[in-house]
Amino acid sequence: MERQRPVNVESVATPAGEGHSPETTVPGLEPGAEHPRGSLFLLLVYLIVVIAIWGTVYLTMLERG
Repeated sequence: MERQRPVNVESVATPAGEGHSPETTVPGLEPGAEHPRGSLFLLLVYLIVVIAIWGTVYLTMLERG
């Protein structure tokens, strides 16, 4: 199997003003790169689920004395 060559990121990024808005970019990232909203949403859902599960465990422990 042939290995792929690494992509030069500078050649892939869109220049400022073409296809991206400044409010969606994050300082320190390349122009055109957006904040990982989907990943943050999944992390938030995961944290809520974990807190809910531990909350039920805590309430069960209180009920049993």
